[in-house]
Amino acid sequence: MDQMIAEVFNTVFQVSAEQVTDSLSPQDVTGWDSLGHVRLVTQLQEQFGVEFEVDEIMRMENVAEIKKILAARLI
Repeated sequence: MDQMIAEVFNTVFQVSAEQVTDSLSPQDVTGWDSLGHVRLVTQLQEQFGVEFEVDEIMRMENVAEIKKILAARLI
């Protein structure tokens, strides 16, 4: 899952896999603003074949939270 998340971040924000740590947040990534967040969520949904609820999207404040949400969805 980590590699797939890193691929999404690379596609959306041109962030290298080494930069995608659990603590990575919008403050660390150029372009991770409200529009960037929509692009990120869309790409994650396509990559993992899931559709997130609004509350899940709002909780995606860092990579660790994204992983938790995805793990719950993929069980």
